[in-house]
Amino acid sequence: MMATKFISRTMILKKIYLLAAICSLSFSIRAQSHPEVQLNDTLPDLPIQFLIQPDQGPLTTAMLIKKGGLIINFWATWCKPCVKELEFLATQANKHKDSLSILSISYEDKITVRKFLDNHQNIAGSSLKIITDDKLFSQLFFHQALPHNVWINRQGVVKAITGGESITEANLISFLNDKIKVMDFKKEIPFDQLKPLQVPDSLLGFRSIFVKKLEGVEMSGTVISPGKLGRPNMKRFFEFNSLIKDMIYNAYQMPGLISNDYLMEIITNDSSRYFWPGEKKNIQTYKGESLVNWQKNNQYTYELRTANRLTDSIFSKHVISDLELNLGIHTRKVLKKRNCWVVTYDVKSNKIKKADKDAPYRMGIIDNKLLISNVPLDYLLNWIVSATFRTPRKEPYLNKTKINYPITAEIDLGDDPSLYTQQQHITSCLSKHLGLKFKLKNTKYPIIQIIDL
Repeated sequence: MMATKFISRTMILKKIYLLAAICSLSFSIRAQSHPEVQLNDTLPDLPIQFLIQPDQGPLTTAMLIKKGGLIINFWATWCKPCVKELEFLATQANKHKDSLSILSISYEDKITVRKFLDNHQNIAGSSLKIITDDKLFSQLFFHQALPHNVWINRQGVVKAITGGESITEANLISFLNDKIKVMDFKKEIPFDQLKPLQVPDSLLGFRSIFVKKLEGVEMSGTVISPGKLGRPNMKRFFEFNSLIKDMIYNAYQMPGLISNDYLMEIITNDSSRYFWPGEKKNIQTYKGESLVNWQKNNQYTYELRTANRLTDSIFSKHVISDLELNLGIHTRKVLKKRNCWVVTYDVKSNKIKKADKDAPYRMGIIDNKLLISNVPLDYLLNWIVSATFRTPRKEPYLNKTKINYPITAEIDLGDDPSLYTQQQHITSCLSKHLGLKFKLKNTKYPIIQIIDL
């Protein structure tokens, strides 16, 4: 069984330094010519050198296997689980000395191991065969985590490779009877914690990428993968070749497809990070810097992907935090006075229908009809801003209807498609069919502040 626990940063660093030493050893060993021995391979007959308790005459692996079975146990003096396992194996080696051989191998030098054995006489006096200064066996059986055990039957075939959890008396007895029980087999791959982590995308639970403008890509935009309303929604946010203000605006899920400067305040000593200095002046150049060159230096690409969908609010917090960290800014929402289209509704008109909870979510224009099914009113108001982005109004919509449930409706937009992208026309149709009222007022509205750090 694997136990999970919280450990301090100091403990983590100590383990990293220790593992770095082991990794270096493993990699240097693997650089030599001996091939690895895998599960179900036959172990070649190898000379056993650097025994700390030398036997009479030479000793080989084949000689140990003849007894009935061989366990090659890799350990280290600093590894507490290894020491506990070694004490158990010492007992079992004595108990089954006529049918089981245990070769305990350490990469540490003879002096270190000898000092350890002086304080562990039960291990030193057992039937264990203990090797120091190992390079050969560690190469044949690659591993980076200890303890590491290789189970070899009386035919010399590797039948199991495990960690310490499988070293039990029941498993040992089954092994000696040529009946390997189901164990937690161990398969390690080379891993260097000092190098950047590379794993397949399919294994990622959370992936964030932030880079400058994508060379050769002349488009810019935002891609969001929403889910169904009322459920965890987002799993991807992709903003490519975008300005800082556009990225932050969309991260906060403000209304519309394009950032609305009327709903933002930027506090900075260098406005050129956010706006091209040549705006409303020479469209080609400004003080020697072309628009193309400015975009190259001030447009960014960012993507966040998660394996599972998250609620909009939680997902947006991740995006905003990432962007703040990468861009060296602080952002927040604050209430400021702005001209807004305040939306109200006369409940007595009874024109708005509450959607059935099982109705499919749908919103869009088909032929000359705006079809709305199971849609919250706030989503509808935001959709108006997005659908009419080519002829935008700077004033946002402020929902004061107290309609807090999804609605269903079919709105006739008339026979002139050119009007379907005009906010004034759509709001007029909503007033006629749903009884909504739109009135321009100066009132408090949440806007975004961007502050350079």
